[in-house]
Amino acid sequence: MMPVYPGAPWLPKFKGHGEDLKYCDWKEQITGLLGTQELAEPRKVDIVLGALAGEAKRQVSVLEEKEKDQVRKILNYLDSLYGDRTPTAVLRSPFFGCTQKPSETVSSFILRLRELHCRLRRHDPDDSPSDIALRDQLLLGLQEGPLAQALKVYARRNPEGDFAAIRQEALLLDAEYGNTPTEATCSAVSNPCASPKSSQGPGWKEALKREIMEDVKAQMGELTQELVREVKSLLQPAAVAPQPSRFERERRRSTSYANDRDAQG
Repeated sequence: MMPVYPGAPWLPKFKGHGEDLKYCDWKEQITGLLGTQELAEPRKVDIVLGALAGEAKRQVSVLEEKEKDQVRKILNYLDSLYGDRTPTAVLRSPFFGCTQKPSETVSSFILRLRELHCRLRRHDPDDSPSDIALRDQLLLGLQEGPLAQALKVYARRNPEGDFAAIRQEALLLDAEYGNTPTEATCSAVSNPCASPKSSQGPGWKEALKREIMEDVKAQMGELTQELVREVKSLLQPAAVAPQPSRFERERRRSTSYANDRDAQG
C-alpha cells in the first residue's frame, strides 16, 4: 500500500499475474483517482508508474519514452498484457442463459444478471447487450410462479418500460408476495413452517387471476370491435331506388294507353 502523492488516498500496487489484486480492479481505482484530480499529464504518468510494482513495472520500464509519456498509452499496453481477453461470445453465453436458481432470491438473481451485463459492457462496449435485452432476460430468467406471471403482465401493459422500471416492479412484487426461497423450502419440507400464503394474503391467487382475465378481456374487446367494424363495412346494403307514387303510376299508365291508341290510328 502506498500514497501516490501527499494527501491522496492509499492505493495498492499492481504487480502482475499471480497476485491477489486483479488488474481490472486496480485500473478502476487508478482511473477513478486520476479523474478526480486536475493534474498535468506528466504528473498523472508519475502517479500511474508509482502504483506499479514487480513484473508490471518492469514491463512498462522497458518501453520507449514516447510509448509511456501518456496515461492512455500505459494503460493500453497493460490492457494487452493483463486485460480480460476472453472472447465476447464466451461471455455472452452466461448472460443469455442466466436464470434464477431454486435457492436464489429475486434481488440476488437480478444482481447476478447485472454483473454479467456489466462485464460484457466493460469487455466490449460497442457489442454489449442493450437495455432492452437486459430487461427481456430478467423476464425470461425469473423462476416460474405468481411473481413472474404478474411481472410479465406489467411488462405487457408497459411496453415502454426499461430495465430499471421492470427491476423496481419485480422487487415490489417480491416484497408483496413474499416470494423468498426460505419460505418455499419450509413449506415443501416441514409442516411447522408457516405457509407462504399467509404472508401473501388469502386471495392473492384470485387477485392475480382477475388481473390476467381483465387484461385478456380488454384485448378481446378491442379485437371484437375491430372485427364488427370490418363486417359492417362489407355488408353495407346497396342504395335502393325510390318507388314511384300512386299518382305517378297512374300517369304513366295513361300515357302508355294514349300512345297505344295513337299507334293504332
